[in-house]
Amino acid sequence: MHLADLITEMNGFCGVMSVFSSMRYMALGDNAAAGNIYAALAFIPLGFFFDAMDGAVARSRRTSSLMGQELDSLADLVLTIISSLITPLHIFFKKGLVLMIVYRSRSDSPPPAPLSPWASPRPSTT
Repeated sequence: MHLADLITEMNGFCGVMSVFSSMRYMALGDNAAAGNIYAALAFIPLGFFFDAMDGAVARSRRTSSLMGQELDSLADLVLTIISSLITPLHIFFKKGLVLMIVYRSRSDSPPPAPLSPWASPRPSTT
């Protein structure tokens, strides 16, 4: 294993920890969860730093391996796609912003029907 592979693993670690921290943010209450979302948001730029450094180290040392290339692709997938999308989405869901945007965009339509067949029907407004 080369030094660039170790830096790539730190990149992947930052992406996974960002996802886990944002999941913990969703699971805990509001007061206990603030530190988790800050940690999730801090892991993303740190992971981008490691992503830039692993390529620079591999080029400067003129070393590469097939495992390092595949590991770099996996770490980039986890960091740039999964954690960069999940963390803001968890913030929006936790704060109710997604529901507000959907409700505001459909404000002229009638309220939706109950999802459960056992739910009581809504009274008519007419």
